[in-house]
Amino acid sequence: MLPLGSSPAESVLDALVHILILLRPGPQPKPGGDQVGRSKEGTRRYLRQLRHHFRTCAPLVSALREAAPIPFGEIQPLLKEHRLLLRLTHQLCVRIRESDLRGAREIARMLLAVLLNHDDEERELLERVVGDMAPAAVGRFKEALCRRVIRDTTDSSARGTSGNRRRSRGAS
Repeated sequence: MLPLGSSPAESVLDALVHILILLRPGPQPKPGGDQVGRSKEGTRRYLRQLRHHFRTCAPLVSALREAAPIPFGEIQPLLKEHRLLLRLTHQLCVRIRESDLRGAREIARMLLAVLLNHDDEERELLERVVGDMAPAAVGRFKEALCRRVIRDTTDSSARGTSGNRRRSRGAS
């Protein structure tokens, strides 16, 4: 994942490793529901971290493309990996919801392998693109990123209110 501040990569990977620990085979303190319940909680944490990664990555990639046109062929593998991460994450949620802990463990292992590779590829792309930018492009990148972050912050504040209403309606 893109290396920003407190490393979103580490947060996502830590959350996924936590799920793998919860899904480990062997005797559990309370069989069945307790392990499933804890796995669901761990999965929610992982989903929050992955969602944060995607929200962090999207404005960066957009700003990079605006500042210095990046050939789609360079970004396409990362976008494909994002889709794979989403598909595997959905499968993980389905397996845990169905109490298929063995299947969930297999999916979580696949996710871990994809995430480890994904982290390296994103970092390499960012370093290569930013390293090759002309000074004027760096300035355009900075401006584009600031606009996107401000817009995304404003948009998410507006969505946060409506999202809370949606959740409270769904809970009733």
